[in-house]
Amino acid sequence: MPAEVFNTRSGDETGFFCTPIDRTCDDAHRLCVIPRGLFIPTLGNYGSVEFLLTLSSRDETLSGLQRLIALIFAIGLVLLCSLLSLQLSRIEPDLLRKDLIAHLEKITDGTVSFEGFRLSRFPFLAAEFETSKLVLKGPPRIGVSAKKTKIVFATLPLLFGRFDVSLIEMNEGKVFFEFPKVSPVKQVQLENVSMEIHSIGTRRPMKFKLFADTADTTKAFSGEGMILMNNWKQWDWDFAACDGKFQLNRVDLEKYWGQNKSDLPMKINQGEFSGELKIHKAKGEPQMIFEGNASLGGFIYQMQEEAAFLTAPEMKADLAWKAGWNPARDEIHLMSSVVTTPLGNVEASGRFFLGTHELQDVRVNALGIQLESVPQYLIPFKDALPVNLGFSGQSDFEMSLQGTLDHLLIHSKCDITPALLTYSRFFSKPKDLPRYLNFDYLLKDGEVLSGDFCLRLSDVTFKGSLTDLNLKTGMGGVNFITNKFPMNGLQFVTPFFRDYRLEGERKVFANVNGNFQKLTGFKSMLNLTIENGKILPQEGSGIEKLHVLLDYGPLAIEMRKLEFELGASVVAAEWMAYNMATSPDFQAKVTSSHLEPVSVMNSMNRFLGKNFPAEFKAGFEKVQLWVQNLFPPGEALESLTAGARYKDKKWQIQGVRFQAYGGEAQFQAGIDQTSEVPIWWVDTQINRLSLARFLGRGGQDKKLVDGNLFLNAQFQGTGQPNVDWIQNARGDGSLLITNGEFHTFDLIGGMSRIDKLNQLSSFATGTTSFDDLRALLVLKDKKIVMDKLILISRDVSTEASGEFLLDGVLNYRLNVFLSPALTREVLGTVLDAGTEASERQLGPIPLLLSGPITGPELKPDPALVPELVDELHKRETQKILRNFMPEEYLFDRRSNN
Repeated sequence: MPAEVFNTRSGDETGFFCTPIDRTCDDAHRLCVIPRGLFIPTLGNYGSVEFLLTLSSRDETLSGLQRLIALIFAIGLVLLCSLLSLQLSRIEPDLLRKDLIAHLEKITDGTVSFEGFRLSRFPFLAAEFETSKLVLKGPPRIGVSAKKTKIVFATLPLLFGRFDVSLIEMNEGKVFFEFPKVSPVKQVQLENVSMEIHSIGTRRPMKFKLFADTADTTKAFSGEGMILMNNWKQWDWDFAACDGKFQLNRVDLEKYWGQNKSDLPMKINQGEFSGELKIHKAKGEPQMIFEGNASLGGFIYQMQEEAAFLTAPEMKADLAWKAGWNPARDEIHLMSSVVTTPLGNVEASGRFFLGTHELQDVRVNALGIQLESVPQYLIPFKDALPVNLGFSGQSDFEMSLQGTLDHLLIHSKCDITPALLTYSRFFSKPKDLPRYLNFDYLLKDGEVLSGDFCLRLSDVTFKGSLTDLNLKTGMGGVNFITNKFPMNGLQFVTPFFRDYRLEGERKVFANVNGNFQKLTGFKSMLNLTIENGKILPQEGSGIEKLHVLLDYGPLAIEMRKLEFELGASVVAAEWMAYNMATSPDFQAKVTSSHLEPVSVMNSMNRFLGKNFPAEFKAGFEKVQLWVQNLFPPGEALESLTAGARYKDKKWQIQGVRFQAYGGEAQFQAGIDQTSEVPIWWVDTQINRLSLARFLGRGGQDKKLVDGNLFLNAQFQGTGQPNVDWIQNARGDGSLLITNGEFHTFDLIGGMSRIDKLNQLSSFATGTTSFDDLRALLVLKDKKIVMDKLILISRDVSTEASGEFLLDGVLNYRLNVFLSPALTREVLGTVLDAGTEASERQLGPIPLLLSGPITGPELKPDPALVPELVDELHKRETQKILRNFMPEEYLFDRRSNN
């Protein structure tokens, strides 16, 4: 017959009576179904009834009253057993199963499924489910399954019309937790779960005990305790009470992590985890207390970075904490927590209100943090930190949080005085130099950070602000400014100047906007100003009257103004450098009214040499070598302007113009190092340079040649300019020397060795003076070839051809013509023919000039001199007297002059 629905009427706590009405029961934990007219008691919340029968141990004869009482009790017991047997025999399993599942799903808001069900009536009424599963809605989604679940009902309450559950047993079960997609850990599960819950009901303590395995660890998880409540659905928190203790014992993290799903690029190699959690709430108390501790031992993990895995060192950590939960206030109160790690200790406390998402008095203190160990144990920090940043020593960190999650105020203070901090070769903070960092930030909507910060380093104060930094996208801005502070003391934090004494004042202003998750695309400005600065070495002269205006960015450095005096040199410069650490791009412009190149280059190498990138340093050293070859110490350039460019392994020296050695020079040069063998080139224009001073540079005592040099030439070649450049050098140009004198040979003295010209010996001086020397030159095959060289002087005119080897050896053939005056002196009788012949010149007189440039040999040409002597002997004037100067040469000379 169909079931009738009954509702309990109020009564005392020892029992309820049901009367038929037309609606279901209010209490979700009771069964109110009456099959076939039989009264089925509800799942109540009442204690079991205990009977105590005490019999006398004496052998006395029972009185009649006693025998009557015993008889009545025996009859009643038989009747009760009969009634109980009758009640049990009339229970329909399907109805009981349906009601059990319906009530369980209503209480838990979950879904129940099973494969088998059996109702056992003797010796106790029990419902047994086989392969059952309960899944609770999330998040997180929780599932409980068991091979066998048994629900045992108390016996005596059945006689009074109630189904009281005295025991729930679950064996060979599983529990899993599935977290949302945003969580890095997707699923956690427990294996071989066994659980017992005694005295199920309200207003009486329900005791529980459970065990579970994790991976290969048997009974790794255990718990026991008591729960008391007044109602299943709308229970009174003030009435509720609980006590519980849960333990996690030596879980093998490597095996456990391998069995659970995670999106983290992490692999656990080894480690054990143990922990304990105690829960307590007394009746009438508003707060539930959670207290626990955990320990991590022998923990080693790896994280994937591109194709490789980075391994952290073995770590041990301990955690102790105590917290309270007050649902009436929606409050979680973290009373204390301490984490002890190899990095140092971290303490935290505070309050969090779940309803309003508000934090109050949240404090985090990290004391004695070992900075050098942070990126070793916390591998993600290796990617977050700049590549060239280094640190070691201890640091203390304090932080407080206040406000709601969408409007959170953060105050922090950091003391890294005991720590050593370095950034590449540009910055180094020694230990025990006072340094403090304070900041006050506002975090809006959990992702936008803004606020002010203050950094104090000794007597330097940095003040700045962070503007709308989006923690998800990385977009935002930072700006800061310093006070004007003395340069003295900078040498202790900047390796550049460690061995120097500094004076003057400086000031820094910076503004950076862009994506802080990337290294490119910044719109940034860092401005460094130095006034009246001095950089003085331990010995010798240094830089004085230094004025600097520098802009620095993550990819570029721009020196907008650089003025200084170095000894007698006065320098003003501007330069800009990009990508110094990866692909250097360097541009510079220098002006100076008086500059001693060697002194300045040596100073640059001393200040910056150790910090040049390898490619840039190699190019700089080549330029430095050229400078040293051209300008010895003490030689100065006047009215200098110059430019330089380095990009893509190419050096270009542009627009160089200066006055030196009594003349003016202009040139351009370059080195292309993109190929295995460098390519170089030089374009030179020299006007009126004193050869005596230039060739006498570096203290050379022996003179070679005097005069004013005019040169226009282009040279190029391959190979290192300071090693093998001669091998492949080539080029061409034009040469003019005026008012000069060769000190290594004498043309007149050489001609005086020819028969019939011996009288010229009285005019020999040991040198050769000249008014002009003009030549076209070609550089090839390690020599300079001059096919047409013309020398004009008061006594002789000469045309020559030959070559000059770059290792200092020359070889020339000369045709010399005596001046009309010397011609008349030698051949006076021959020239009596008339005035027309008096302006003619004797020649050509063949000579050979060969040997080292420092002392070449000049001698008559043995192949041609006999013919000349014969013509002189025969007085064949038509062959030995002629005009030398071609008209085009005179025109070219006037143009040059």
